[in-house]
Amino acid sequence: MTAVPIPARDGWRFWIDRGGTFTDIVARAPDGRLETRKLLSDNPEQYADAAVEGVRRVLGAGPGPLPEGLVEAIRMGTTVARSASGSAPTERSNRRWMRTPPAPT
Repeated sequence: MTAVPIPARDGWRFWIDRGGTFTDIVARAPDGRLETRKLLSDNPEQYADAAVEGVRRVLGAGPGPLPEGLVEAIRMGTTVARSASGSAPTERSNRRWMRTPPAPT
């Protein structure tokens, strides 16, 4: 397999997945290099927001506003909404969600 060079960009590009337990960050540097970080989604003793903290760590930025011009794009998704009630879905709620009838007893 041959490595394909990734074209250089003007700034960092971030893809962030905020989950219920962890927030995953993938970042592409302007030179094409990829970096990853994994942080606890909720860690108030260390940081207010895992996504912002992950961007800070990749950029090596301290507290305060992020330096202008370093970030070209941030794309973020989440898997938190499904479990926002604080408990795992039950078999009954799964059947209702998927609209499938219960198994015969």
